[in-house]
Amino acid sequence: MPLASCVRFASELDVLESERSGLGSAPAAAGRDWSCAAGEGAAATPGSGLASAADEPAPGSPLSWRLSAVDFVTAAPVEALRVRACYRADVDCASPLGDPPEPDDEGRVQISADPGFNGYLEIEAPGMVPTLLFFSAPWSSQLLQQLERKPLPLLPLPSLQALGSTARLQLDPASGVLGLYAYDCAGSAAPGVRLELGTGAVPYAFVDDLPVVNQDVTSEQGLAGFVNVPPGVVVVSSFVDGQPEPMSVESLLVRSGWLSSMSLLPASAR
Repeated sequence: MPLASCVRFASELDVLESERSGLGSAPAAAGRDWSCAAGEGAAATPGSGLASAADEPAPGSPLSWRLSAVDFVTAAPVEALRVRACYRADVDCASPLGDPPEPDDEGRVQISADPGFNGYLEIEAPGMVPTLLFFSAPWSSQLLQQLERKPLPLLPLPSLQALGSTARLQLDPASGVLGLYAYDCAGSAAPGVRLELGTGAVPYAFVDDLPVVNQDVTSEQGLAGFVNVPPGVVVVSSFVDGQPEPMSVESLLVRSGWLSSMSLLPASAR
């Protein structure tokens, strides 16, 4: 698998649209808006893509997300999607919100849940790495509108092995992978955020667009993660320079052979 596949994997792990900004020689966290993380009560910038209570449907009316997916290597639509919405505490998804819906004529799958849903999605497709998609903010109309702006990229199975080969790392097939994307209070991608995982695993990030292991600080695109993560529930904490308290503390489910993904938002900006 060509190196370009790994590099594209870095930029496509998360489904949220983000503002990408170059760092040059400035400090890693320069220019980021951390006012809400500092406890000043700043609200998220309108239109940033963070969750909002405005314009929500009436109580009892569900929210729907018409999810579509593409192969991140070829950008071709991925068909035969199987998607289940799962309650966060239901780690085996034994009681999903409903049966997996059939894709429509455009290949989209409509997922419905009540406002405030904060579970996860199981996403499977032939030839793709199965993905657990988590939400650090509860479902809202604004969040789902942001998610629908572009298809969800799914990682072909050979590309995951290419990531391990490029980083000269033996991937454990009994483990899982985390892909974490940090945002600041304005909803912009946040480089320079340090991640801590509450279990043993190998951190990775992308330096000059190349995957590098044992790097635990988010890249220019706000991306970092962990490989060889033991299955189970793990806790991820994110830290910003100059702030002794975590920007966020989130729990995610990890499964063997699955990719678990989440966007990390400052707690006060949700």
